[in-house]
Amino acid sequence: MNFEDCYEVGYIAKTYGVKGEIHAVFDVDNSEEYREIESIFVVKDRHMVPYFIEQVRFVQGYVRLKFEEIDDVDQARPLVGSKLMLPIDVLPDTNEEEYYFHDILGYMVVDANQGEIGKVTQLYDSTNQDLIGVTHQGKEVLIPYIKDQIIQKLDHEQKIIEVTLPDGLLDVYLEEE
Repeated sequence: MNFEDCYEVGYIAKTYGVKGEIHAVFDVDNSEEYREIESIFVVKDRHMVPYFIEQVRFVQGYVRLKFEEIDDVDQARPLVGSKLMLPIDVLPDTNEEEYYFHDILGYMVVDANQGEIGKVTQLYDSTNQDLIGVTHQGKEVLIPYIKDQIIQKLDHEQKIIEVTLPDGLLDVYLEEE
């Protein structure tokens, strides 16, 4: 399994108790949809290592996981801070109106005033502001992902994102240093 075939579902926040359980934070809309997962990849030293799950519980904003063969806190402690990955094919289904962020990689961004800007090459999912990374004139341009203000329409059939960029946004990235 490659990183390209997976998505980051969350990370291991801390250990729990002495029997090797961990508390994970799932960065998803509804963590309960992951109640039946049987395994998960833990990113260690830039490699995805599969762990089989004995038990999943949902406690005070955390997903408490008990991995097979991790039976004490000393075995669980080195996993703290690690990213958790799942294969893309286990993502819950979406309706026609919904989509996952990774679905728009490669879409062409077209501005209402300036025409084609470039293709989406990177997505930045943060707590403050989600951003779309687009290559424009050889430079990465970050476009705030704000529906109905900047992002006007997504055409999944033609793989186009119609935007209305704020005045001067492209100039910030194209100015010579």
